[in-house]
Amino acid sequence: MKNLLFLRVISLVLALLLCTSVLLACNNEPAPGETPDDPTPDTPVEPTPDPDPEPAPEAPTYRVLIASDTHCTDLMDWYGLTNEDRMELWYDSVMEEHDRHPFDLIIIAGDISLDTHAGETCYTKGYSTSEIFMEDYVSALPKNVPVFVLAGNHESQYEEDWVAMTGNSRQCTYVLGNNTFIMLDSFEAAIGEVDNGGPYTQANVAYIKEQMDAYPENNVYLVSHTFPIDEGMGAESAEFREILCDERVIGLFGGHTHLNTLVQYNETCGNKIQAQTGNFSYTNGSYDTAFWGFRDLVITEDSAISSYIQVECDVVLNGEERHYDRKLTEVVDFMNPPNFGEYTAADGTVYTKLYDYIDYASIQGVAGQLSYPAINMLDDTDHSEWFPLFDGKQQAVITWEMTEPTAIANYVMVTGFHDLRCTPTSWTLYAGDSLNDLEPIDVREKVEMPDTARTHSQVFTIDPDLVGDYTYYRLVFTGNDTGTPGYEISEMIILTAN
Repeated sequence: MKNLLFLRVISLVLALLLCTSVLLACNNEPAPGETPDDPTPDTPVEPTPDPDPEPAPEAPTYRVLIASDTHCTDLMDWYGLTNEDRMELWYDSVMEEHDRHPFDLIIIAGDISLDTHAGETCYTKGYSTSEIFMEDYVSALPKNVPVFVLAGNHESQYEEDWVAMTGNSRQCTYVLGNNTFIMLDSFEAAIGEVDNGGPYTQANVAYIKEQMDAYPENNVYLVSHTFPIDEGMGAESAEFREILCDERVIGLFGGHTHLNTLVQYNETCGNKIQAQTGNFSYTNGSYDTAFWGFRDLVITEDSAISSYIQVECDVVLNGEERHYDRKLTEVVDFMNPPNFGEYTAADGTVYTKLYDYIDYASIQGVAGQLSYPAINMLDDTDHSEWFPLFDGKQQAVITWEMTEPTAIANYVMVTGFHDLRCTPTSWTLYAGDSLNDLEPIDVREKVEMPDTARTHSQVFTIDPDLVGDYTYYRLVFTGNDTGTPGYEISEMIILTAN
């Protein structure tokens, strides 16, 4: 009996093994159309390629607001709006931009008030309109957006008072992704001063280096109330210029001038560009292209585009009501900068500037001391500065000496922005190979220059028959329409032929 049971168990095991072998053979049988596996055990088997990897996530896009010169004050009104209406317009305009495309960072680069003005400070007056600006308007900005407020020449609060009021130091840094925003105190030496903020403070080079060392792989943006780069103003140091030559420094933002234009500095500053941040108070630039507004900066992986956003508003200019629509002006991509060696006229004509051929420029007939930037603007692209030309004979002279005989075929005159009554309307341009042997090549009498257009650019073309290669050029102003003593322009640009 036991033997019979044992035989049945053995038979069952053998049957199971046979079934298993058949099933394995069936599973290895190639399907119709397939090639049997290579039986050679030494043949390497090609690995199955991995599926396409997921595309790398796009680099984040950031949007930054940089504003300045709001001048919240009870001392004066501008362009038909009360201070309260103007500040509400500023706040509403910022919020409308945030609704269009949210900001990731907001920087207000100084002169938020007139706390320090005309020999008084908030300490002597006993109140601060900077505090009103912070409490009524800045505090209402989106809570999830970091806001930094810098001091300008009209804010001389002590550090501890500034921190208590704004929540940030007078000098600070913020990191947004791989972008470092270093915000500098232009008037640290003026704390407690009463004369519009007192002396200018050079950029704190040690602080900038410390922050760049802390984030060595980041792109850097420098923000200050003002960056007077040019020599002769007691301004920025050679060390600061060297910092600007660092490829990590992408661009600069500065206020103070109440202009919205782009300023390209020369090779000693790495040819870097400063975008001026406009104003929301009195406008120094053209009423057409530089009225109330602020700048944004949109950062992507391969671009950093800043636009001046002129806001929609209704104001009174020269006694007449005027409406402005929102528009973008003075746009620059810091990572792909434009060719500042060219000048594009209003009609689209492109000219080549001749700055590189100027060896020396001088101005005569000026009352008082003339700042170096006023001279520099005649012979370099690193700055554009207002300057007045005065003398008792109602005549002023600008002289250029070229590095080699050079032909000037066109030139641009840009009107000033302080006193339009001083806009020149009559002048003569002379040329020659010696200062003692100059001949007139362009005579202008009673030129119609806009009397309400600040920083208005106009191209003047010299008679081709009089164009030649000369070493010396001299421009003599001989009159303006109003008879006001002196002249005012904001830039002279000399150009080649088309």
